[in-house]
Amino acid sequence: MSSDTYDTGDSLLFSGRTMVYATVGTHHADGDRPTALGWVSGMGRFGAIFGPWIGGAPAATYSVRPADH
Repeated sequence: MSSDTYDTGDSLLFSGRTMVYATVGTHHADGDRPTALGWVSGMGRFGAIFGPWIGGAPAATYSVRPADH
């Protein structure tokens, strides 16, 4: 793949995350805005860390395991 290929997946993810911050910033008063943005950022990081772990636990539990030979 060449270096000039445009990856839409990464740009859409970045764009969506930016829109969440912009929406929170416009819906809160000036004094509450830093706290609101901190909470949004923290919850996003919480989901990024624990989401795969929480989703992977059932997948690992109920996955088909190879037979012991």
